[in-house]
Amino acid sequence: MDVPHPLQSILQSFLVSDASAVLFAPQILDRLSSSCLAPSSHLQKWCTRVTSLMHSKDPGARWAGICFAYRTSALSEHLRVEHARSWIGIVLPLLSKPEPLPILKVSMRYLRLVLGAAAGHPEFQRQVAAPTVPKISAALLCIAENSSDANIRALATQVLSQLVMSYPSQHRALSSRLFALCYGIFGGSSPQPTDGQLLNVTADLFSALHYLGGKVGGVNTWRSCLDAVLQASWVAWAALRTTFPNSVSHVSWKMLNVEGSAPSYFGPLPGDPVTANALCLDRLNCNITAICALLRASVQRPVKVPIGNLVAFGYALLACTDEEQQSERPVDPQARALEVASLPQIWMHGYRLLSCLCQAARKLVAPSASRLIMIIACQLERMQENSRRSAFLRIAYNILNHCSVVGSSIAVTRLMKTTIGSLSQLYLPRSTEDGATPSQVQLKTGKKRVRDFQDGDALSTCQQVLCATSDSCNAILVALDERGIAITGEIALNSSASISLAFVAINSPSKPFA
Repeated sequence: MDVPHPLQSILQSFLVSDASAVLFAPQILDRLSSSCLAPSSHLQKWCTRVTSLMHSKDPGARWAGICFAYRTSALSEHLRVEHARSWIGIVLPLLSKPEPLPILKVSMRYLRLVLGAAAGHPEFQRQVAAPTVPKISAALLCIAENSSDANIRALATQVLSQLVMSYPSQHRALSSRLFALCYGIFGGSSPQPTDGQLLNVTADLFSALHYLGGKVGGVNTWRSCLDAVLQASWVAWAALRTTFPNSVSHVSWKMLNVEGSAPSYFGPLPGDPVTANALCLDRLNCNITAICALLRASVQRPVKVPIGNLVAFGYALLACTDEEQQSERPVDPQARALEVASLPQIWMHGYRLLSCLCQAARKLVAPSASRLIMIIACQLERMQENSRRSAFLRIAYNILNHCSVVGSSIAVTRLMKTTIGSLSQLYLPRSTEDGATPSQVQLKTGKKRVRDFQDGDALSTCQQVLCATSDSCNAILVALDERGIAITGEIALNSSASISLAFVAINSPSKPFA
C-alpha cells in the first residue's frame, strides 16, 4: 500500500471543514515541514485551501488560515514569494477592522515575515513591497496609537521599527506621525508607569528613525533625537529635585546646550504630589531608555556623541543625596519625602545611562572616568544597603572595564577601600554569642589560638551563612569583580587597597555561601 502524501493526509483528515481546521490547527502546524511543501500535485490544493480559510467569515477559520500562511511562508521561500501578493491583500484590510486580538497578532507577524525576508528579491520589493509598505505602516500606526491593549501596541511598534529600517524611503511621509508616536510614549504616564515592553520597542523605533534622513541627513537626525531626549531627561530630573535647590543650581543649561524649559511633548504636571512624582520618574525612565537605544543603534555614518553632556547628566544622577540642607524658603514636607524616596530609582537610572555610555563610547569616557569613580566612592562610603551598593559597584566595574582610567590612583584607591565593607565578612572572624570565636584551643600559657577550619567547624551547619540574601551575594561578587579588573589593569597595583585584596585571597572564607 502506498503511503499517502503528508499534505493529502492533512487535507483529507484535518481540513474537511472550517471548524476542524480551527480544532486541529496545532497538529497541522506541527506536521508541516519543508519536505511537505516540496513540489507535488497536492501543493496547489493546500494553498487554495489556505486562501479559502483566510477569506472565511468565521474569525477562528481566518485565524487558522493566517497561521497556515505564516507557517507555509516560513518553510518555503518559493511559496512565500509566489503567494505574497494575494495573501498580503487579504491580511492588510484586517488591520483596519475590529478583529479579535489573535487575528491581529498573527497578521502582523505574517507581514513582518514576508516583508522582512524580501531583501534578496529586488523584483518582489519593487512590485509587492514598495506599493504596500506605506499602507501597512499607516495601519500599524493607527493600531499603535489607538489600541487599548499594551501587547498589541508593542507588537505593532516592533513591526514598524523593522519596516522603517528595511524601507526608510517609504516612511518619509509618515515621519511626523512616527516621531509623535515615540514622543507620546516618552511623555510618561501616571499613576501607572509605562509598560516596559512597549517602552523598549518604542525606543527601538525611535533609534531607527534616523534612517528616514538618508545617509547624509541621518547623522543630523540622530543627533537632534539625542539632544531632545537628553533635554527631556534633564527637565524630568530637575522636577524630582525641587526641594534640593543646590543640586539644580550648579547645572548650566547653556553650557549643556539644552534649554531649561520643558519639551513640547511634556504635558503639565498634575496637582497631586504623589502622581506628579510618579510621572516625573516615569519620564526619566522613558527618556533614559531612549538615550540608551540611540547609543546602541547602528548608524550609516559616524555621528558626534555629546560625551560631555551625557557624562554630566550621569554624574548629576549619581551625585543626588538626601543630605542637602533645606533652603530658607518653605518646603512641602510631603514633596521632600517623595523626592528622598525617589533616590534609589534615580541612582539606578544613572547606572543604566553610564553603563550604556561606557559600553558604546569606551575610551572616549576616559577623561571623565576619574570624576565618576570619585563620586561613586563617595556614595559607597555613605551606603550600607547591599542592594544599592551592588548597583554602584557595577557602575565602577563598567568604567574600569571599558575605559582607561588615567591619573586617578587616588580615586581608584578610595573606591577599592570602600569595597572592604562588602568583602570584610569573607575574612574577618565571626564571634559567637558568648564573644568567643567559633573554634578555640586552650594553650598551656593560658592563651587561646583560633582555628577556623578545625574539625567540624569548617562544615558546621549551625553557623550563620555568608550571604543570607541575594543582594549581599551580588554585592560581594561585584566587589570582587571590580577589584580584579582594577588590579589586572595595573591601576592600583601599588596601592594599599591591592594589598587588602591579596589578604582576602589568602584568608579563605570561614562561612559557607547560601
